[in-house]
Amino acid sequence: MQLHRNRQRWVFRVASHARHGGGHLARCIVLADALLELNAHVTFVLDKGSNVGLEMIEARGISPAIAGMDFTGTWSGSVLDGYEILEKEPSYWQTAASPMVVIDDFLNPPEGASLVINSGPHAEGTQVHGIPALLGPRYALVSPQFAALPNCDRSRIPEQILVSFGRLDPQNLTGNIIDVFAAMPAWPHLTVVMSGQSEFLEENRLKIEAMAPRATLVVDAPNLVGLLGDADIAIGAGGVSMLERFAAGVPSISTTIVDNQSAFVSGGVRLGATVEPWFDLNNLALWQKLIAEIISDSSKRVRLAARGRSIIDGKGPKRVAEALLGLQGVASKTAAVSD
Repeated sequence: MQLHRNRQRWVFRVASHARHGGGHLARCIVLADALLELNAHVTFVLDKGSNVGLEMIEARGISPAIAGMDFTGTWSGSVLDGYEILEKEPSYWQTAASPMVVIDDFLNPPEGASLVINSGPHAEGTQVHGIPALLGPRYALVSPQFAALPNCDRSRIPEQILVSFGRLDPQNLTGNIIDVFAAMPAWPHLTVVMSGQSEFLEENRLKIEAMAPRATLVVDAPNLVGLLGDADIAIGAGGVSMLERFAAGVPSISTTIVDNQSAFVSGGVRLGATVEPWFDLNNLALWQKLIAEIISDSSKRVRLAARGRSIIDGKGPKRVAEALLGLQGVASKTAAVSD
């Protein structure tokens, strides 16, 4: 086996259990891909029972590990992403793999962090509480594949609407949106994406089947690149998936379904890149009014699409990866690593 010198070794501690949703894992995988392209070695430390996470990283050249093992050794640094992780584990990782980088949606980094990352549309500046930081959508951890999708004429009459609220949808907003379209006399083709682990999957599957052929259900899509490429309008949660919609140039309605998404969505609205419901999310009549407005308003769709693409250019992962490789850690950055 060839011996690689000057090859950095990074360990990611990622919230990957189904109860955490899929955003943490998705953005860490994108960052890991960028590090791998720069010849770094990457290990992911996943939660116990993260079968989906293991499957996602198996074929990507990312080494898997499970939380609870001893990770002391020679590391170039660590990346932490997950609310419970940032609360309970920083002291361990600061010792085991310094410098410690945190992806922090609430801009409240733990003591000992060397770098803070928050790519939300609301974030700006170069420091958080005196800690160096990469802030704002310039550092969006979304796959370059979304930004590489071709520009579409957003003034055309919408033919495809995509609905995806991610792995977590505790209020079953997916079901609400299906009901809204089912009550409309006519609508563009509806594609609904759901997790196979959703407690509402079978309930919503029956609704979709009753709407066929004008509606389709997709279960456990590996990513949304192709689906967003086909979509004229998208409806979904804030967070990482909202940033993907921006990069793809797809006009969207974005909602807050968990606390960390609130600032992301309000920032996206402030920048003119998305629309946010102003009402109780269970109010189907107002949902129908909002959806009908964006379907009929071609100038708004054009503005939303253009603004989203101007905010996120797809180069964020590389920018962050290069910043990580430039950090000086306690561990030797020139340790020999054998593949």
